Amino acid sequence: MIFPISGYSQGYLWPVKAEKAITAVFGEERPGRYHTGIDVRTFGETGYPLLAIDSGYISRIRTSSKRYGKTIYLKLYDGNTAVYAHLDHFTPELDNLVSALHQYYGKYTIDHQLEENEYPTEKGDIIGYSGDTGGVSGPHLHFEIRDKNHQFLNPFKYVPSIHDDIPPIAKSIALIPLNRNSYINGMAEEQVFILKKINATEYILTDTISVQGSVGMGIKTYDRITDQEFNFGIYSVDLLQNDEFIYSMQYDSISWEDSKALYTEKNYSLARKGAGKYYHLFSHHSNQSLNFVNNKSRSELTMNTPGIHNAVIQVRDYAANEVDIRV
Repeated sequence: MIFPISGYSQGYLWPVKAEKAITAVFGEERPGRYHTGIDVRTFGETGYPLLAIDSGYISRIRTSSKRYGKTIYLKLYDGNTAVYAHLDHFTPELDNLVSALHQYYGKYTIDHQLEENEYPTEKGDIIGYSGDTGGVSGPHLHFEIRDKNHQFLNPFKYVPSIHDDIPPIAKSIALIPLNRNSYINGMAEEQVFILKKINATEYILTDTISVQGSVGMGIKTYDRITDQEFNFGIYSVDLLQNDEFIYSMQYDSISWEDSKALYTEKNYSLARKGAGKYYHLFSHHSNQSLNFVNNKSRSELTMNTPGIHNAVIQVRDYAANEVDIRV
């Protein structure tokens, strides 16, 4: 399967003259924040040419020994901005400018805005070279696309496709009591249940669970991409209870403000116990405003009526590979 490119009418290029290999996707967790782009793998090497994905102009240059390191902001004529981070060096013309700016500001760390007519670029122009500057653990290109309102957009909606026909992997679910009257198998504490894999796209919960009161559900899941060596975050997840909508999220865009809700969208108490990290499948008062969470998502699963309650979780990657989990 090929990633569907719903926004690919722009005809953006792949941002670097390197293999279409990645090490991280949009929306993954980072300490205290979300990953707001994709990381393109350069296999431990620096110096891969970086390409203007479309015509525009270089609007901003930053250099720092931390975070993004040497960075180029390319303002595109469609209104989006492409961000290239952790560069080894710029083009000779830009390197001369940066040297002059270091002298002008009297320091290495700079953040300089440029006018539209100073450094125009055509689609496919080389604008710099990949590296490992800033706060990184190895050479790669961190690449972002931002809209005119400075929201982070999922680059997979715009850049050329990556082949992927592997569905996400589901490992287990967690049930979490949400008040003092909630019990799971008679216990007032969160519990983990292992999922059984039926085939590549179906999982079931073989246990029968006794639930009383209001609970939240979480899922431990990750994605794999064909011919890529790493585990990746998922793209979207939906939860239905008795065929009724409960929760939905999809990583299409992220705002700066979303990071404050990171620790409500994911469960960290289970991680501290060694069970791993789980995506919450219920809405909190503090995460209902997240760009990627459906604002009609509910805050709980309610089991106050007797009888059997069924739930279905659907997990997808950006290539539309999907798994269904029946619990």
